[in-house]
Amino acid sequence: METPNVMHIMALARHAGGDFPPADTSFFLGNDHHAAAIHSPYPKWRTRMFCWLERNSQPASAFFSVPAAQTIEIGSRIDI
Repeated sequence: METPNVMHIMALARHAGGDFPPADTSFFLGNDHHAAAIHSPYPKWRTRMFCWLERNSQPASAFFSVPAAQTIEIGSRIDI
């Protein structure tokens, strides 16, 4: 499985002539939160399992190897 490392890619871009100072860069990530709806078309066990898996998943900032202090997460709540 590939593991993207944005900071490494930025370092490669700097060596190629790009001007991307890591300390001055902000990262925008999407983050959707799923919640069990009262009237869901899916079985309750499946909805609960999906919500549990999502809660225990790795944060996007850790997956992309970006500093959490420079990350802005924009998201919404989705009822399933």
